[in-house]
Formats: sequence, C-alpha cells, structure tokens
Amino acid sequence: MKPVAARGSIGLAVVILAISGCASAHQANPDHSTLQVPSPATTKTTPSDSTLPTTPRPTATTTPAAASPIVSATGSLLQPPSTPVTIPAEQDCHQLITIPLASIGACATATSPTGTITGTDEGVAHSQYWDVWKSDDNDADLVLTYEGNFQSTPGFVFHSADVANDGDTKLLAIEHTPGVELVKAVDIIETSGAVVAHIAVDANGGVVGPAPGGGIETWTAAAGTDTRSIIRYMNGAWRTISSSSIPTSQVPAYPDDDGFGGGLP
Repeated sequence: MKPVAARGSIGLAVVILAISGCASAHQANPDHSTLQVPSPATTKTTPSDSTLPTTPRPTATTTPAAASPIVSATGSLLQPPSTPVTIPAEQDCHQLITIPLASIGACATATSPTGTITGTDEGVAHSQYWDVWKSDDNDADLVLTYEGNFQSTPGFVFHSADVANDGDTKLLAIEHTPGVELVKAVDIIETSGAVVAHIAVDANGGVVGPAPGGGIETWTAAAGTDTRSIIRYMNGAWRTISSSSIPTSQVPAYPDDDGFGGGLP
C-alpha cells in the first residue's frame, strides 16, 4: 500500500501545479485584462528610463538673491560737497565752469523721468575736478565731486547709458588708475544724483563694457588668469550674478578699456 500512497501524493501534487499554472496563464491572458495583477518587475523603472521627470536648470531669472552678492556704493570716490554749490544751468555741459580760467575737457548728461544729471571734468593748472550736477531749467546743484589729477590720482570719464536695459538712463563714472588707461572701478549714478553701485574692477586696472541683455561686464587679469564678471540689476539691487575664468583671447579690446564710449580727455 505504501507505493500506491506515494503515487497518490505525486498525482495530487501534479493536479495542484496544473491548477496553479492555469491560474497564472489566465492572469497573463491579454483577453482578461480586468484580472491582471501587475507584477513589481513589470512596473519598476531605472535611472535610464526616459519617462523620469527632469529638473530644469536654474536661469538668471530664478537665481536666489542670496547667491548673487549685492554691489553697494561703498568705496566710491565721488562724494557730496562739504558746502552746497549752485550755478546757473547750461544747455552746453562744457559751460558748467566754477573756477576762473578753468575749462571742461569732457562731460556727459543723463536724463530720465526722475531728473537730469551731468558729469564734468573741469581742469585748471595741475588740478582737476570731477563733478556731478543735478539741474533743472534754471539751476545746477553740485551733488557729487572729487578733486585730483590724472597723473597722480585716479580720474573719471563720464558716460550716459541705459545700463540696466530698462529705459531708465544712468550716469556712469568710469574710474581710471593714475596715469594710465586701465579701468579701476565703475560707479553707477541715478539721475537723482545718488551713487547706487561702486563696481571694483581691479586695483591695477581692467576692462569694462556692456553685458548682453543689460548690465555691466568686467574683465581682470591676475596670476595668469583672466576673470569675467557680470553685474546686473535684479531683486531690487545691483548684483554680481556670475564670475568665471576665460581665455585671454576672449577679453575685448575696447578703446581705453572702456566699452561705453571710451576715451580719456
């Protein structure tokens, strides 16, 4: 009887396996999709799956403010005068002279909805005065000034430019190192007469110009490496939004290293 019992057990196992196989076949049958039970193996994805969501790369418009340091007005040589100075307004900025026998070598005027300001380079003998005037139809008030000499102190070249590319013109004061053409810094001056940003380019001098899409680009060379920085107005302040090393061949050759008009007086 033991051999029969063994054959019975084997037969029962065969029947169970057959029934299980039919159930599995029934679940895999595409004609009975309502009975299908997804297997973890058929729904698992891998990092190479093209359906995986991707994270968009950050752009300048999404850069957190904390990641772009503010460029303040600290360090500007142009400061308010110790005593108020008012002279008659002039249509020709070369006529905004305050010293007898002096002459104005260069000047520039910026006009926006908030006012009109003019930067002048007035010289006499061995002294020069770089002045910023805020004017109306009748008077010009001295709002910023710096006294020096191009040969022994830094000096300025003024430009009018829509540097933020927003239709609001600013006055730029390009600061040069003593006796040379290299740019040391750039001041951005609102037509209210306030310096809103002092961009230090390099103590030994560098290159400055307009950035594509608005803002200012600077290029400096140190220890055999050229650095390109971009400064733009964003999140309510002027900020350095990028700084990177570049080949020397990519540094532009502006006249007097000044891409906003160039030219020392």
